[in-house]
Amino acid sequence: TGRVCGAVSRPSWVEVKYYDQYGEKHTGKYTGFSARIWQHEIDHLDGRRFPSRIKNDKYLHWVELNEFDDYRKDWPTWHKLCSRKKWQEIRSRDDC
Repeated sequence: TGRVCGAVSRPSWVEVKYYDQYGEKHTGKYTGFSARIWQHEIDHLDGRRFPSRIKNDKYLHWVELNEFDDYRKDWPTWHKLCSRKKWQEIRSRDDC
């Protein structure tokens, strides 16, 4: 069994306004990997999945579970692609 993975282009920084579990408002500016995580999680809250952020299908990849270590090193040149049609099929099953 494999998974859909991909290279998502995101801004290098983000400013986030949020409320903590006590209802206190916070503002934070995040860069690098932290900014990517914030953007990814906000997409989840908005009901958006990462493949919708990928405009060029050559960056929509298929990775078998036993290939993830290799994928982490070689994702820019990954040769196993996931077609947009396959992603749509997977997404429709997940929405059930």
